[in-house]
Amino acid sequence: MPPFFSIIIPSYNNEKLLHECISSALGQTFRDFEIIISDNASEDNSYNLAASFQDARIRLYRQTNNVGMYNNLNFCVGKSTGTFLKFLNSDDVMHPNCLDCIYTAIQELQNKKDLSTPVHIGHCKLVAQFTPLAWKQSDFRTPLYVKPDINNNLGISLPDACVSRKHFISRGLFGHPDPNKDFSRDVLSLGLSAMECSQIQVSQPLILERIHPNQSRNKMSSTKKYQLDEFFYLYSHTGYLNTREGQAWFYSLWINHLLSAFRYLVIHYNINYLSYTILFAVTHFPLKFRQAKTKYL
Repeated sequence: MPPFFSIIIPSYNNEKLLHECISSALGQTFRDFEIIISDNASEDNSYNLAASFQDARIRLYRQTNNVGMYNNLNFCVGKSTGTFLKFLNSDDVMHPNCLDCIYTAIQELQNKKDLSTPVHIGHCKLVAQFTPLAWKQSDFRTPLYVKPDINNNLGISLPDACVSRKHFISRGLFGHPDPNKDFSRDVLSLGLSAMECSQIQVSQPLILERIHPNQSRNKMSSTKKYQLDEFFYLYSHTGYLNTREGQAWFYSLWINHLLSAFRYLVIHYNINYLSYTILFAVTHFPLKFRQAKTKYL
């Protein structure tokens, strides 16, 4: 019988943090899960470290060449068998009650309605450099819900999501309708998936996102800038961009990217991100002043 959860861990050059990541997955209080790890041709000892875990629930693979983050993720999903996919970056940590809390939320939703549509679960995360003991010892087995919000559910990223495996595969996995753009893809793919699902938003921080110098977000401005395109596509698709609320939120998103682009220019002496952000504003800002008419979702 397939497990209830598949924990998906794409791994690349995170030898120093990978042990705690895998240990946190194995230490879940909810036990019906498998762990799919795919090492993306790491240049450090990540693969051997992962192989040192002797647990039947782990299935470990190794790419002969680096296939890129999202191809590696799609490979992991293709190897999974669980009903739900819980994504976990190889430098992040799961709270011991993470799967327990998500499972309870799913069961409570199923008891309330006939779930002919799949479920999309969003949850909070804690961002820190080290793993706080108080967070690890917190009891998050009983989920606390917040009202589903379009900014949360459509703006959800990889560490914050748990999705129906069958539905996510049917939606095309991580990708984008325009293959010519190097999208960051997690926001877009998870957002498109969420549109058709019964949505749950849990307020507890069930994942710790580790902040460190080698974090991929510090090296991905070339893809990070495309988040503007992703949100533009999502919010246009739902009609949210035709509302004043949606236009105001999108404008604030652009301001955040503009500030990030200036920081990237100062730190890395690279003007590409800033140029793209300004060009995006010139091309799309008339949207902010349109009359809001269309309802969303």
